[in-house]
Amino acid sequence: MFCRIINIFVDIIILESLLNLKRGYEIMKNKPDDRRDNVDKIQENISNTIENFNLTEETIEKTDDDKNKKTLEAKNDRREEAISGMRSEIKDEAIDKKNGYK
Repeated sequence: MFCRIINIFVDIIILESLLNLKRGYEIMKNKPDDRRDNVDKIQENISNTIENFNLTEETIEKTDDDKNKKTLEAKNDRREEAISGMRSEIKDEAIDKKNGYK
């Protein structure tokens, strides 16, 4: 009898989990992909990253701590790579936008 109660309890938990997954899927499913402002968002990210890059360069010039300088220089190296990737992405998005996202 006890095992039967546990099995029923486990079945209820599984059913509740499946219902929650289905509800989550329906919420996600109803959200259309809106890419119209991607170019603007990417451009804003590029601007913010360039600003952070420049602020970090100023900090590097002012600091005497070699370890800190190397850490900041490494961050800026990653920022340069990120900017390059975002510029490539913005070109792709601009072309897709021009073509009506087909």
